[in-house]
Amino acid sequence: MRSAGSRSWRVLGGILAFAAFLPVWAYHFPMLLVAIPALLFIILCALLWGIKGGLISATLGAAFMTVSSLTHPELTVQGLVLAYLGCFILGAGVGMVVSRIREGEKRYRLLYERGEELEEILKRERDIFRQYFDLAQTIVVALDREGKVTFMRL
Repeated sequence: MRSAGSRSWRVLGGILAFAAFLPVWAYHFPMLLVAIPALLFIILCALLWGIKGGLISATLGAAFMTVSSLTHPELTVQGLVLAYLGCFILGAGVGMVVSRIREGEKRYRLLYERGEELEEILKRERDIFRQYFDLAQTIVVALDREGKVTFMRL
């Protein structure tokens, strides 16, 4: 079984290979055909590295689209600006969502771990309580706020 570290290096290598492939693709094809793999690249990086990955990949995607616009002059400046905005909005948006999900997951994990710790403390306290009253030679009755018997030791 492969370790998570080797898998992450393989993923990183694949992303770098894809990033190296995009400028060649951008040089030979019009921007519409460059936008599709560039947007996939942006989404993938944002999913893996959150907001930082989304913004860095959006910058690279915008650069690839610039290369395409220089080699295929039929694109207008307005189209290029819209492509830039699309890259950055997509990268930042997906990156922010992924970052927030990861933060929520961390908080949930901490709460879960803390809940387990509190459960152990509660078990220990209950055992101490039972031992104390097992040794006691008196009658003990515990009532809740409504007057119902919650514990009785005769």
